[in-house]
Amino acid sequence: MRANILHKNTTSGEFSIFDNEEKVIRQAEELAVSFSSHAGLVRENMKSLIAGYRKSYREQQRLVRVSDRQQEQLRQLTVELREAKDELKSFNEKLSERVEEELARRMELEKEHEVQQAVLIQQAKLAELGNMIGAIAHQWKQPLNAISIFEQGLEYTFNEGLLDAQELSAHIKSVLKQVDFMAQTIDDFRNFYKPSTEKQSFYILKEVKSMLSLLEGEIKVNNIEITLTGDTQVQAFGYVGEFKHVVLNIVNNAKDAFLEHKIANRRININAGKEEGAIFLTITDNAGGIPAAILPGIFDPFVSTKGLKGTGIGLSLAKVIIEEKMDGKISAKNIENGAEFLIELPLY
Repeated sequence: MRANILHKNTTSGEFSIFDNEEKVIRQAEELAVSFSSHAGLVRENMKSLIAGYRKSYREQQRLVRVSDRQQEQLRQLTVELREAKDELKSFNEKLSERVEEELARRMELEKEHEVQQAVLIQQAKLAELGNMIGAIAHQWKQPLNAISIFEQGLEYTFNEGLLDAQELSAHIKSVLKQVDFMAQTIDDFRNFYKPSTEKQSFYILKEVKSMLSLLEGEIKVNNIEITLTGDTQVQAFGYVGEFKHVVLNIVNNAKDAFLEHKIANRRININAGKEEGAIFLTITDNAGGIPAAILPGIFDPFVSTKGLKGTGIGLSLAKVIIEEKMDGKISAKNIENGAEFLIELPLY
């Protein structure tokens, strides 16, 4: 009866309702037979599977612990990074304050240095005041003598009854010309000793000529021939008074060298020009040159060619004025029978 139910009905071609159950039972029976015949292999596989699972479980636990440690380390690093960031911020703020303080201190020192340089330059000018007053006194002798002669001539003309309006006018013009010359000398003297507070443009040869006018009498007395050559339109930008002081110092050094070496034909040539984007002024003489031992440090403080007679300040100040205050260069070298000073300034 059961067999008929589990098999296909050949006459109707349909399956009974127990066919699926029969298949499951048959498969279970086959699986049981398979388990029975392969029980050892299954046990081994199950052991291997269990061992693998346990190993995987332990590895997962280890990885979790490692992850926990790494997360803790990351948390600590985050805290440390935040603290380091705060410290860095605080350090930067303090550093910024220190930098500002240092800059302010340096600016103050620079201002003090500039003031000291200005005072030193002015003191150097005043140190030459005695010589300059003597030069001006000598400058005034000629016009004063001329005025004295004019006055004596005026008295003679008046006594002789020859004084008329034309003669009086000519006399007045002559006297005023000498007075103007004396007044110009005083103006040049005052401008030379007046401290320069601002940079300005100036014609180099014009200012050099103005400075030399103060020394005209002394130059003549010492039989020095000074020639000015070059481009009269060359302009510089800087401190006029200090620049003239540099030239004066170099000329005075040449004058002293002429006297020390007892040079007969005393010549100084001052030449101005421009080349390669710069302007230059050369001052050459035939006063015997600078001693070779001194030449390399000629612009160093307290180095002098005059021995105990010199202070060694003049040329060091000249270097400060030209290079620090006027952004130029100054150098010296020996030439045949003398020395040459070269002043270079930016093209204006």
